[in-house]
Amino acid sequence: MYSKAEKSQLYELVALAQHSHPTVRLWSQNLLDDKPFSYKGDPILDFTISNFLDRLAYKDPKSL
Repeated sequence: MYSKAEKSQLYELVALAQHSHPTVRLWSQNLLDDKPFSYKGDPILDFTISNFLDRLAYKDPKSL
């Protein structure tokens, strides 16, 4: 209550604001700037490892 923790920097967000993925960079920068952001999907389902592996397995290869 007296440490003013809500005023301190979130160092994880500062590092994520420099991330190579544009969505990670945008969301973390919005959190640092105290701006709202919206996500249209369900993050509980969309960011699971099984969903990631399904998308990776069924992704079409790039043509050269």
